[in-house]
Amino acid sequence: MAFDRDAGSERDTGPVIPIALILLAIVILFCVAVVVSNPVAVTLSVFGLEIPLQTPAVFFTGAATMLVTIVALWLLRVGVRRERARRKELKTLKKAAKADAKATAATSTAATGSTASGSTASGSTASGSSAARPPVDSGPVVPQQSATGQAGIPPAGARQTGDGPTTTAADREALLAEVDDATRDDPPR
Repeated sequence: MAFDRDAGSERDTGPVIPIALILLAIVILFCVAVVVSNPVAVTLSVFGLEIPLQTPAVFFTGAATMLVTIVALWLLRVGVRRERARRKELKTLKKAAKADAKATAATSTAATGSTASGSTASGSTASGSSAARPPVDSGPVVPQQSATGQAGIPPAGARQTGDGPTTTAADREALLAEVDDATRDDPPR
């Protein structure tokens, strides 16, 4: 059964808080009882090293170890959730990049006047020539000089102008694939 975080605000927590307080009181009483009633000295052997300790020290060492274990498991849980969310976001971005690439391809195909087969019904493009026009190349992307003189960094509050994004959908998809390969935990299949 999954825990619904949104429904938690509407859920009645009634006996949970008093039960937690009672359990904490029992733990505190037990710790005091261990310290007061067990003054016996024991010797622990750790990696061949013998350490003389009182019984309460052994008890609190175990409690500290348990606390570290709980924190480690909590951190592991948080890390797994973040990784799952990151992978889900990356998958969504890949889908969006593919859809953007398809839309860009469809737009460029429509702009040249060709149909899905590469020509119109009469055997030529809309401009009347029988050869398809090559895509327009705007040349390399050059970073714009800002008012402060730093290349590629616009001044604060400035809007960038131009014909559109500086990267194409294919470039974004390649970057996403590169990031996915670099952060992949699983070995390639």
